[in-house]
Amino acid sequence: TSAFEGIIKSTDEKYPGLLSAQDKDELEKIKDKYPEDSLDSIVEIIRKLIEEKDELKSDDLIMCANESIVKGLQNKDKYAYFFYPENYKIMIEDYSGHISGVGMYVNQIDEKIVVVKPIENTPAYRAGIKADDVIMSVDGQSIESKNIDEVIAVEKERDYYEHLVERQTALIIITEKKRSDLQEIYNQKFTLLTSAKKNTTQLEYLLRQQEAEAKMIEAYLASLREGSFSGKFLWPTVRGRISSGFGYRNYPRKAFHYGIDIAVPYGSPIFA
Repeated sequence: TSAFEGIIKSTDEKYPGLLSAQDKDELEKIKDKYPEDSLDSIVEIIRKLIEEKDELKSDDLIMCANESIVKGLQNKDKYAYFFYPENYKIMIEDYSGHISGVGMYVNQIDEKIVVVKPIENTPAYRAGIKADDVIMSVDGQSIESKNIDEVIAVEKERDYYEHLVERQTALIIITEKKRSDLQEIYNQKFTLLTSAKKNTTQLEYLLRQQEAEAKMIEAYLASLREGSFSGKFLWPTVRGRISSGFGYRNYPRKAFHYGIDIAVPYGSPIFA
């Protein structure tokens, strides 16, 4: 999946109907001007979307582009994963060795939260929780529709909990990875995350640079309107009122104006 496809897919999912077929064709033409997933193409596509679609934010589009780039690596690297900030925080907690909550390892199997094993001298161990037990509720609330991350979050935040256990007759085989294997996976993921963060920083720098250039142009035009320019601008007619300046304007549609419109009385001479 290319960064371009990721940006389009994410925009369609979050804002159905926002991008027309013509919008997508114009973005496709921008993409085709550059090598695949080049930073220049991503910056220009994001800038185009932000200019024409007020609903879109640059941070969201950059995150979608990074996710698609990392997913594109999965064919060559099975450990290539992209983490949003909230998912990355959960992963770091998993590898930190810090124990919180009721004190047990759990896994999600067939949409059920299954106990792998309780940790000795913890509330779960003392309450008689055993391996292969199925957690049915937490603090009196059913967890049938929740995923494992939601259940773990609830257990960490509540000091008090209740649970109903449904014993399973079938043996559930859980393979626990050795810490060294997990550390190796973590190191590879960390390298990918560092690379993604570097790309994000470069994209943000290029966007800031373009914004600064736009502000310089606006200041330059303001000096023309205020008459403080050095005199190098040659008026093509008698000095009149600048009715439309060079740069972005919002009416009748948001677009870039490449000239300067000057309002003068009808019949005024034009100097060439």
